[in-house]
Amino acid sequence: MRMQQLQHSVIGGLKRLGELSGLVSTPLQRAITMAASTANPKGPYSQHNPVGLYDCHAHMTASTFDEDRSEVLAAASSLGVAGIIVVSESTHDADAVLELAKQHRGLIYPCLGLHPVNAQKGGSADEAELRPMLGLIEQHAEKLIAVGEVGLDFTPAVVGKDDDAAAAAKASQRAIFTAQVELAKRLGLPLNVHSRGAGHHAIKLMVDAGHTHALLHAFDGKARYALAAAQQGFLFSVPASIARDPQTQKLVKALPITALVLESDSPALPAEKQARNTPAAILTSLRMIAEIKGMTEQQAAAAVTANTFKLFPKLLSLQAGNSRV
Repeated sequence: MRMQQLQHSVIGGLKRLGELSGLVSTPLQRAITMAASTANPKGPYSQHNPVGLYDCHAHMTASTFDEDRSEVLAAASSLGVAGIIVVSESTHDADAVLELAKQHRGLIYPCLGLHPVNAQKGGSADEAELRPMLGLIEQHAEKLIAVGEVGLDFTPAVVGKDDDAAAAAKASQRAIFTAQVELAKRLGLPLNVHSRGAGHHAIKLMVDAGHTHALLHAFDGKARYALAAAQQGFLFSVPASIARDPQTQKLVKALPITALVLESDSPALPAEKQARNTPAAILTSLRMIAEIKGMTEQQAAAAVTANTFKLFPKLLSLQAGNSRV
């Protein structure tokens, strides 16, 4: 019953948003109104329903899900997760991300990108992978919801502690990120961004490139940088680890609700340390956002869903069956 009430409230909130022409563009306004009018408020969320909660950043091709991936996805869907945006980290998992989206069309939405950290070797990403990744992004652009996971990671564990080595690693990361930002801009795709230890650096690079249609996932930078970025159109996704992380709670308190969306970062960033995270955990993110903002969960759900549609406009057309995927 609670989920049905939440869905009904989300639909109502989206209808009201669709009526506020001053807040959204006309095409998005029409799409939101269409989605709200065609949703079924009497039934549970499902991958066939364009109105629901969206996990804006997850790693569902991770090996930890090999034994029960379908069950994890089904459980999330049954709890109200209408879509999961799955990111790649390198050319090694790009095909798996695309295949997963094909197998779970209507629930999984793919992103391709070269992560700033080399998961296979450690340290910064290998520049030799950049050209192949750019080719994959261009080849599959019509299937992609965004370019990601891309960005910068300037933590000492990644760039090293030696000044010269760290400077070289940071320069390499900037070059890789810049190339992907420029391609995303040319293709008209948003960015799904990692910025650990480099929040304001990543924001400045995107602003300088003229592409601010981006999601900053699990942002660990200062609130003042986040506020300035939000004013320029950047959005911030909130993982379930907010339940145990005062810094993320402070960030959510500082940012306007119009700058927030949900993420799981599955299998990472669970509400409880050492646990395996899953997309269903975005319900924890939603609960915490509502609590911090002094809103009902229904109000928070309507807001973050509307923000998600605005950041990832392809979601509505793909859900409506208008994609050529």
